[in-house]
Formats: sequence, C-alpha cells, structure tokens
Amino acid sequence: MILIFAIERDTPIKEDTVAVLKTQGLTGIAYVELSGGTRNSPPLGTLPGNEYPIIRTAPSSAHGWKTC
Repeated sequence: MILIFAIERDTPIKEDTVAVLKTQGLTGIAYVELSGGTRNSPPLGTLPGNEYPIIRTAPSSAHGWKTC
C-alpha cells in the first residue's frame, strides 16, 4: 500500500524518520505518527526514479491484535 501525504514544507523530515500507523481512542481513528529524525541525519530527499521522498515505515502496535 502506498500513501501520499501533504506535509508542510518546513517540517523537518530526516532520512532516519520512521512512519507508524497508530490508532486513537475507542473509535480507533487512525493516524500516521512520524518519529525519529536525529539532528545529524540529512534531510530526506527524493531518490532517482521516484516522484516523492519515501519515509521508512515500522509495524504498528495494532499489528497482530485479535478481535473477540
């Protein structure tokens, strides 16, 4: 699955930033949390052949949940 987001130009997305799908509250509204991004990491750029930069992802904490 590919998601495309509009992110404000001045948002400091670094090469080591990671995106994780999270849920909030009882309704389970989903959102994407960006974390990481160390000070010395270079800004995330677009790789040759891609139209947009690609942010690394990690499994969500909901991965593997079972319903009753």
